[in-house]
Amino acid sequence: MFKKVFAVSVFAIVIFILSGCDFMKEQDNNEKTINQAKENAIEYVREKYGFDSEVVSAELDYSQGMLNATPLSTVMVNMKYGDKTFRVYIDGATENTDGMDDYQLDEMLLKLEEYANETFPGVRNVRLGGGAGPEVTAIEGGCNNLYKTYFDGNNLFDVLGEDSTGIVFEYVQADFDKGIDFSKWDELFEKADSRVSIKYISYRTEADYDDGKRKATTDEKYAIYVDNYCWLDNINLDENSVDKYTLETGKYVLGEKEEFYS
Repeated sequence: MFKKVFAVSVFAIVIFILSGCDFMKEQDNNEKTINQAKENAIEYVREKYGFDSEVVSAELDYSQGMLNATPLSTVMVNMKYGDKTFRVYIDGATENTDGMDDYQLDEMLLKLEEYANETFPGVRNVRLGGGAGPEVTAIEGGCNNLYKTYFDGNNLFDVLGEDSTGIVFEYVQADFDKGIDFSKWDELFEKADSRVSIKYISYRTEADYDDGKRKATTDEKYAIYVDNYCWLDNINLDENSVDKYTLETGKYVLGEKEEFYS
């Protein structure tokens, strides 16, 4: 009996030691990956934008498994240039400059605001979601709005066309029945290889805009804030379709949809 207990104890100790060694090895590999990613990010920014940036911090990404999370070789590197902070998502397994970032996000939002006002004046806010980053990630804050293509001020649709794009234009007491010039977005729908969704929403009052900002969409549950909307989307088009997108418009009264047509 004593021999059995002793054997089991020794086996458990060996397993514990081996597990500890594996853990230490994994930690060492992760550190090497993160350090390489930091160097890659600096070179990536230098190559893409022509300036030297500073690494603030870095976070290794993990796969989301059923039982445990497995470390990946991709890293989110938080950077700084002057007073501006931004993010670079890049692989740290090898020396490379194949990354994506959100350094130009503010410029892109300003250009979208300009375009929105050309299609229907009075936009108050622009919300953008998309980019080439992974949809499933363990990175804090996600990997939204990370782009590979350099934005030169005139190629916005090339940048947004990299991957799925969702845009929401927010207005207050706007009457979209007066007409929106949707032709502005034809080029984006033509260049996009993935889903593009563009929503114009109008809040009932200034107070509703303040309450609902950054969360309201065309869904009926937001009818307490939103009174009418227009929604362009290419998700339901097939490869033989002659249309660039489907158009849905609607109005809400007392929380119920009053009018709907496609």
